[in-house]
Amino acid sequence: MEDFTLQTAENVPVHYDIATVGSRCAAILVDYGIILLILLGLGSLTYLFEKMGDVLSSYFIALFYLLVGTLSWAYFVISEMLLDGRSVGKRMLGLRVIKEDGSPIDLVDSLTRNFIRFVDLLPGTYLIGFVTMMLNERFKRLGDFAAGTLVVRTRPVFLDNLELEESPYDDVVKNSPYLSQITTEEYQLLRDYLTQRYRLLPYRSYVIAETLASRMAEKLQIERPRGVGMCLQFIQSCVKYYRK
Repeated sequence: MEDFTLQTAENVPVHYDIATVGSRCAAILVDYGIILLILLGLGSLTYLFEKMGDVLSSYFIALFYLLVGTLSWAYFVISEMLLDGRSVGKRMLGLRVIKEDGSPIDLVDSLTRNFIRFVDLLPGTYLIGFVTMMLNERFKRLGDFAAGTLVVRTRPVFLDNLELEESPYDDVVKNSPYLSQITTEEYQLLRDYLTQRYRLLPYRSYVIAETLASRMAEKLQIERPRGVGMCLQFIQSCVKYYRK
């Protein structure tokens, strides 16, 4: 599995696993299964309206054929906007679409990459799309190249496997007379953040880190850390020296 590392503006490395072709195919099978169920439901309603034979049924039938042509495209765009770059299938497989700079995709990105999906699936060109994925190390399809996006695997980092290295805040946190004021709930919140932060989009992770660091600095009555990297080190020191 290809490892992809981004260096943020704050000089903090963010690591991703590039989604494999197999995981992407599994996700797409789930998504098209959902789309098929939706179409079957709409088809059943259309059949009922056809039996009615009135003007309303004609409009509904026309709407059905319109949906058949656009549902696949609309499904992916809507789900990626509502689920932070994930369709239902991607969410089940632990995948997410991001921009090449690590930021979340926007509506234009989603529209672009999913419009090109039509090209990938055309009988005469679907092989081109598959070969394109296989020939580049990040398994990008044509739509990803057009939109400047990547599909990555979100992965948890468990605290037991997380090395809490020395930080410039170790001494000040360890010797703080207010350290015992950190509650069990706050400790759990800090711990959960450290174990789950790689599941978050980078910008959200940074905002949470700064918020938590500011809150703990106020409680310990020390100067708030500046920059995301220092905030992360401070949070790790708080977890390391937490006293029950």
